[in-house]
Amino acid sequence: MVGIFMDDVLSEQRTLPCNCFLSPMAIPFFLSGAAGRLFCVYHEPSGDSVERGDLIFLPPFAEELNQSRHTVVRMARCLARQGWGVLLLDLFGTGDSEGMFEECRWEIWRQDVMAAHAWLRDRGRNAVGLWGLRLGALLAADAAAAHPGLFSRLVLWQPVTSGKPFLNQFLRIRAFGALIRDSESLETRGELRQRLASGKLIHVAGYPLTPTLAQDLDELDAAILVPGSATPVLWFEVVAASPAQLSPAGRRIVDAWQNHGVVVTSIPVTDMPFWSVQALEPVLANQLITATAEAL
Repeated sequence: MVGIFMDDVLSEQRTLPCNCFLSPMAIPFFLSGAAGRLFCVYHEPSGDSVERGDLIFLPPFAEELNQSRHTVVRMARCLARQGWGVLLLDLFGTGDSEGMFEECRWEIWRQDVMAAHAWLRDRGRNAVGLWGLRLGALLAADAAAAHPGLFSRLVLWQPVTSGKPFLNQFLRIRAFGALIRDSESLETRGELRQRLASGKLIHVAGYPLTPTLAQDLDELDAAILVPGSATPVLWFEVVAASPAQLSPAGRRIVDAWQNHGVVVTSIPVTDMPFWSVQALEPVLANQLITATAEAL
């Protein structure tokens, strides 16, 4: 996957609020994590403005990671030109990091976040925030709730608000695939959950889902993963309709966090859900990139 970070952006010819050419200081490397080596790419701040701090990117789940690579790299380049350092992180068992997907655990991913944070702090980068997409946004909230005041800010793209319905949606992929192959062998979501509850591993769209990880996901709820009041939050949601409005689930969490004293700025954006779109050409998500760059 390293090549995706080194593509020729000069051929893109797209207008964004900052120069998104690849910085010569985009550095791929492996970071030592608690369970294995983690593949990272660090985009050093390269703009003419004063350095603003750093963001650790926490990726989405399963195939959403692959669908979002292009947009995430373009955003990282843009932020680097604005004076941000951006550390793109592949969590253990995903992407180009060590480990198999069936070895993934939420607790390991928590430790991966802290390993990335320590790497930046060891290099004198003291203002470190988290930028997460989908399930990665929920992981960012979890890390911020566990370590109040440690992270300078949260930038959350289309956050998963609760792990249980998210897992249900993931299981539907397998159920729908079975329906297409053979309508007589339809597996219901309930049957898949029973198999997980009995300790059996199941494969969903090529990803081996373990009972342990399924249970981890089921227990997640953003309503109780409240970041510390010292950590401001930018909450972005992508909506196909115009004018864009925050989803009811998103509004519930934003209100809950604000009631706990968290400064949350919610920004609905009219754009395409690039993390889930199957297309020959990458979905550009220019509106989301523009809104994020302006908000930061």
